[in-house]
Amino acid sequence: MSKTNTSATPETNSVLELTQELVSIPSPFPEESSVATYIEKFLQNLGFSVERVPVDTNRDNLVATFGTSSEYVCFYGHMDTVPPHPDWQQNPLTVTVDDQNVAHGLGVADMKGGIAAILRVAEFAVENNYPLKLAFGVDEENISLGSHVLVQTDFFEDVVFLISAESGQVLNETQDFAINYGRKGRFVIAAEILGRQAHAARSDQAVNAITEAARLLLLIDQLQFPRHQFLENTQVIPFACESRTSAFDIPGSAHLELNILSVPGTTSENTIAQLEQLCHENGISAKFQLAERPTPYMEAYEIDRHHPLVIALEEEVFAHYNTIPAYGTSVADENRFATALRIPVISLGPVGGGDHTEHEWVRVESLGKTLSVYQDIVRFFAQRA
Repeated sequence: MSKTNTSATPETNSVLELTQELVSIPSPFPEESSVATYIEKFLQNLGFSVERVPVDTNRDNLVATFGTSSEYVCFYGHMDTVPPHPDWQQNPLTVTVDDQNVAHGLGVADMKGGIAAILRVAEFAVENNYPLKLAFGVDEENISLGSHVLVQTDFFEDVVFLISAESGQVLNETQDFAINYGRKGRFVIAAEILGRQAHAARSDQAVNAITEAARLLLLIDQLQFPRHQFLENTQVIPFACESRTSAFDIPGSAHLELNILSVPGTTSENTIAQLEQLCHENGISAKFQLAERPTPYMEAYEIDRHHPLVIALEEEVFAHYNTIPAYGTSVADENRFATALRIPVISLGPVGGGDHTEHEWVRVESLGKTLSVYQDIVRFFAQRA
């Protein structure tokens, strides 16, 4: 563990110490059970009512409630991390703090630093008898199976605002904490490119599917998508291409997979229609379909900036901090919550970065600022009740 920063506030040190504890508990998906047990016991000791929501064998989401209210704010954190990057130069399960007061370790930003702030604000809620709901999910770093299960429960029926404790894509690393007001969506389109197989010696009778696939990839930039004011453009990212024959033949088919990072207004249906038209105009024979997966793909979303709760939080809470709302360029469980629950959903977490790499980091001071704004948010909702 790193040493306590004697120049930091007690609140900052308390979040840092808890971040160190959480990071020391390995939880790469699908192995979240140990950290789930830790969080469960922590909250039960505070007096929260905690329930497990089964997701898979030995994999449970957690939902927790303190106090009684007709309306709750809920904080959310995903308990899983990615596996340690092979280039870590230190023990990734040990948090170290450098001379710039930046903490490094697996999951400090994505998102055990945020979970530590949630657990500390849970203490604050109990000390002040403020009602609060918390949820913790598994599998966010995979296919978001945990959040898919959570939105099918009745836990969120009295939740009017949800905050995910993740920084998202940080644009300004000097701000107190990071806020995201929306995120791009994601879906995958599978393409089967059809050529004509023939013996390599008779290439005049063949249509090479690999060459046709290459032509399509070069044409993809011609697709037209709606541009979003904050999320900008939909991105089409080819990430799989495969074709082969079992003999000395020219291949008659090729398989492509296109990763689509979408903005509001871009759907799998209108993207496939554009791809079909592009192929028709250029004489490419192809079939497209949405690639199957066990959970639905994440739709792009943005919050309503005119929602009364958003306006009030901006004026009464966020205005007292140095922070600039941004929009995330990748998906997270927030996409599922926002589109399924139809309530304001934001990401708000400590400033960090290097997610999924050997350089993952979080600013120690931002851990304390995150706890501070969480306390203000809990107080704000308690006073509304």
